[in-house]
Amino acid sequence: MALLEVANLKKEYVINKNSKQEVLKGVNFSLKKGEMTAILGESGCGKSTLLNILAGLDNDYTGSVIFNEEYMRDFDDKRLNDYRKNNVGLIFQNYNLIPTMTLFENVEIALSINGVNKAQRKEKVNQLLELIGLLDMADKLPNQLSGGQKQRIAIARAMANNPDVLLADEPTGALDKESTVVILQILKRIAQTGKIVVVVTHSNTVANECNHIIKIDDGVVVSDEISERLKYKNEKAKDKEIKPGNFSFKDSIVTAIRNIKNNLNRNIMVSLGIAVSIVLMMLILCLGQGINEYIEDCYTQDNGSLQLRVSKEGYINFKDEQLESIEGYEEIGAIYQEYLAKDISYSYKEITGTVSEIESYNSYYAPVIYVGSQVANDGEVVINDVLAQEIMGEDDPLVDCIGRKITLNENQFTIVGVGYCSSQKSKVYVTKPDMENFRDADDVNVLIVVCNDIFDVDNLKTQLSTFYSVERYNDESTANISYVEIGSNVLTLIAGFSLCVSAILIFVVLNISVRERTKEIGIMRSIGARKRDIRNIFVNESLLIGLFSGLFAIVVTLVLQSIVNIVTNSTLDILFVAYNPLYYFAGLIISVAISTVAGLVPAIKASNLNPVESLRME
Repeated sequence: MALLEVANLKKEYVINKNSKQEVLKGVNFSLKKGEMTAILGESGCGKSTLLNILAGLDNDYTGSVIFNEEYMRDFDDKRLNDYRKNNVGLIFQNYNLIPTMTLFENVEIALSINGVNKAQRKEKVNQLLELIGLLDMADKLPNQLSGGQKQRIAIARAMANNPDVLLADEPTGALDKESTVVILQILKRIAQTGKIVVVVTHSNTVANECNHIIKIDDGVVVSDEISERLKYKNEKAKDKEIKPGNFSFKDSIVTAIRNIKNNLNRNIMVSLGIAVSIVLMMLILCLGQGINEYIEDCYTQDNGSLQLRVSKEGYINFKDEQLESIEGYEEIGAIYQEYLAKDISYSYKEITGTVSEIESYNSYYAPVIYVGSQVANDGEVVINDVLAQEIMGEDDPLVDCIGRKITLNENQFTIVGVGYCSSQKSKVYVTKPDMENFRDADDVNVLIVVCNDIFDVDNLKTQLSTFYSVERYNDESTANISYVEIGSNVLTLIAGFSLCVSAILIFVVLNISVRERTKEIGIMRSIGARKRDIRNIFVNESLLIGLFSGLFAIVVTLVLQSIVNIVTNSTLDILFVAYNPLYYFAGLIISVAISTVAGLVPAIKASNLNPVESLRME
């Protein structure tokens, strides 16, 4: 029974909208196991087109090609890939070896695509190389071989997955007489093991070595002659069974790494371009964090930046439950209960009036001293600039009131300082013991709330403002931190633009790589690689470039950070650039993501290349 049948096979090429060229015009024949068949004809008669169809590389035809009682026209992409991997092997006139792979790797790639594990691959490749007499040259590159030796490697690759059908396109066309004899003998021995061997040739000498000769002329079979069948012994059972599989992710990565090495200088330049952008981004983020931490530390040491002044409208006393509620906020590190007395009468020399507010002087909420000093002892008072102007008038300088006496509710105090506070009302500050003269024992109408962290202040202020009047003594800390964050974000955005330029560079380089490796892609597709396999190789290449770039960028960033921090620590006693593993990890992820996304379009383009057209590329 025939294993491979061709029935009324027709094929035409579209020249233009109004013209077509018919190449095959109704070809019919059948092939059985153990036959060495020559398809004989002059150049241009349709032999190579027929071979591409039999190989499953061209599915655009009419008529039928039947393999093992299955119609190949009904094969989906998966079944076609499996057919090329497991049922058919291709041998080309110009060998089509991948020049960047060793002889071992050129044979091994067919097994890798079929998902064979490494140990089995090594054993099988060594067997094949020994069979063709080139085991001692396994590590050589194709350009170190003669034409006959290259063709033997092509045969070994075609036989790697133990196919049922071996298709050879002018396998001796570029060989000398001695090499031709060797190749034909190898093909004949293969046929005798129960394979179908099809040799496309224009040479009668080569055809006469075959037992089945099909002559084609002008797209039709003009003769189909079978001489005595070859005697063969089915040796397939002796081969270790290779279970069909797919190109593994690991092998895809190995292939991608090899391709990167083959264009190492170019890929290093691309990686450096990405790494520079990632380094800039990470340094900017770490610098911004370092400056923020420095500012935070500075303001944290200044208690005034951490505190809020909380009161009720009209300075009504707090109730116990309200005090307990405020103490429950986790942002609060300490609370100081104070009292602010209102509308206290005063007299200064002949001047009398009312002080709008009087409260105890403390280091957490104190005015900025213009002249004089802070309150240090009982009986001393600091007045604000509003009251100082009121008692001194426009002509006398404020400093003249320092050391003078002022009476507050019949209690006499010495003015030791004039300060500024945000209030536009007259206000004075006295010591805590002196303040007791203006309050009842349990009166509390002002809370000085000290936060744990500079970044908690605004959040706590927002929460408390719902119920109380809340003032912040020092707002400039938040503003300064915000300015640093804005600056960091702007610089990070600039670094992001440079990353986009790097992505374009990867896109261009991989597009060039697709063009350079078009024939290699065609070879891999002809031996069973799926579109997905080709796509994964290119995606993995871009992913690895991004990974190498990101890792290199992290190392460079750490080195630069250390240098900057050594200098600033020795001169300013400051570690100016923060070390943040999160930024390093983010830089690595961004590098990989940018590279991978940039490589998707070239990868898809490579996977969609027509295998027949790709094989014609030089």
